[in-house]
Amino acid sequence: MDSGQKIRAAEIIKNAENHIEFGLHGLGHEFWDQGVMQRSEFHDAGCRMRDPDEIRNHLSFFFRIMDQYGFGSRPKTFIPPALKHSFGDPHKGIQKILAEFGIESVTLLFSKARLYSSPQAGKMAWENNVLLVDRGESEIPWNRVAAGPEFKFDRPVMALHWANLLHPDPGQNLSVIEKWADYIKTGSAKRGMLLVQDSGACFTQYGHYLMSEIKQANGGFSIDLEWMDKVPPRLAKKPIYLKVDMPPGTGLDIYGADPQPCLRPAEHPFLKLAVPDRSRHIFIKPRSLS
Repeated sequence: MDSGQKIRAAEIIKNAENHIEFGLHGLGHEFWDQGVMQRSEFHDAGCRMRDPDEIRNHLSFFFRIMDQYGFGSRPKTFIPPALKHSFGDPHKGIQKILAEFGIESVTLLFSKARLYSSPQAGKMAWENNVLLVDRGESEIPWNRVAAGPEFKFDRPVMALHWANLLHPDPGQNLSVIEKWADYIKTGSAKRGMLLVQDSGACFTQYGHYLMSEIKQANGGFSIDLEWMDKVPPRLAKKPIYLKVDMPPGTGLDIYGADPQPCLRPAEHPFLKLAVPDRSRHIFIKPRSLS
């Protein structure tokens, strides 16, 4: 790709920047040492972190390239190359470095990472104000071109590679993408899953799914959100969503949270609640409207 093509590609992305969330995967994905290629840029094959200064240099060049092409947005999510990663070393680990560059979350497979301590919430962990979320195994190999839609809808992140969405005939790329878009929208609706707009909203909702305690009490139900005081504070700034099935003519009295309008069609089946800063307990009680 020559410089003119790179500039045109950057302009296409910038023109759609309101609909794109950048992620950081790496500067080159692989790591070269004395002419020998290793698969992962930031960790070796045993998930031991590479030299911290080397990592900082790679990340600095990544962001210099973004500046060179005039991208205003910055990645907030990191996807480890080859899923080689580590967790549990807050003083010298990679989360400390990622946080220096504005990274807020990591999607990974804990089963393939080097763990110096256990994740705090099973499939979710946090360190140095960086959230880590287990993304699960992808159903589709990275090198399958024009892949048919396939996803179990059992986790918060659908992991795909560019090749999966591209057709050998570029003129047919859009047909592949449209199949995936329809599959995602219809599949999530059938399973009562919520499609959110960005990773921050996704991970707040996933934290609610994993850690909120919901109990029946006093003719209604209570929701304990004390986990919000443990995770990076920005997660508590996003709304949470509840799926509430009620007979016709039923209203809700809500204490400890503020109902929000559901403006996007994907939100319509849900109750959307903003949680005030000091509130960690919600009580919801149904009442008759007649």
